[in-house]
Amino acid sequence: MASLFLVRNDDPRFADSALAEARAVLSEQGFPAPVETSFPGWTLLHAGHIIAGPPSLLQRGDDLVAVAGTLVADGKMGEPALAALLAMDPLALDWDRLGGQFVALVRRGGRSFLFGDYFSAFQLFHDTQDRVFATAFLAAARALPRLSFDAQGVYELVFNVMPVGDDTVFEQLKTLSPLSVVELTATGTVRHSIAKPLPAAPSDASLPDRIARHRDRLLAIVGAHVDALGGNVRAPLSGGLDSRLVLAALRDRGCDPHVYVYGVPGDEDVVIAQQIGAELGFPIEWLDKEDGVVPPDGFAD
Repeated sequence: MASLFLVRNDDPRFADSALAEARAVLSEQGFPAPVETSFPGWTLLHAGHIIAGPPSLLQRGDDLVAVAGTLVADGKMGEPALAALLAMDPLALDWDRLGGQFVALVRRGGRSFLFGDYFSAFQLFHDTQDRVFATAFLAAARALPRLSFDAQGVYELVFNVMPVGDDTVFEQLKTLSPLSVVELTATGTVRHSIAKPLPAAPSDASLPDRIARHRDRLLAIVGAHVDALGGNVRAPLSGGLDSRLVLAALRDRGCDPHVYVYGVPGDEDVVIAQQIGAELGFPIEWLDKEDGVVPPDGFAD
């Protein structure tokens, strides 16, 4: 998925410590050695995909675009998508041309901007003083000298799977709003509010037309992934709608993915996935959840 880490470099001691912690986290998580780039006020670490993926960093002189996640632009991924994003005004993005879940840093014309996808589904973490921005939660957390739990954030994590809004489990860490673009300046940050209005009224289109429109959007995004990965795709399959829909879209785009299911013997997901594979004539790799269980104390090794 690639990873971004940015730190203000006006305090060399803090910046050096934060960069060292970020490098350690990225290494522990299996990322390749990151590329370091500096521009006025900031230092960037960009690590590419852990496992093969399209290019996620493009530099043209002083201009650059660095992405973490799955950026799709004009139906393309990789360098064509990066070039298309670099050509756009970060404060007036054409969201009809963009898709995927991502965080992007765009530097053009001497100005640098940081933003996420339409709904900020791919999270960007930052400290409350805007000294650190990171797509890896642990990198952001370990870069800070002190952390304290946010009681409400912990409560929401336990009972709601994730904290609501821009909170995290730590008081000192927040997530970037989908309605904000951060401009990184030589002396700090400037927040720009952007509008992403939803339709004012329900669509008048017929149900078949609405289904067709959403199908075409899904196929365009999936097709971009198939083209970028050359068909080298691993796809999970379960009894749920999401995985079956993605598998159908992959097959529609001419991809024959390696399909697998994860679960215990007799699990409904395993049974349904195997039945689908048998009916449609493709193999299913079964990853037995009970095979080779590691005891809690074993993770330290």
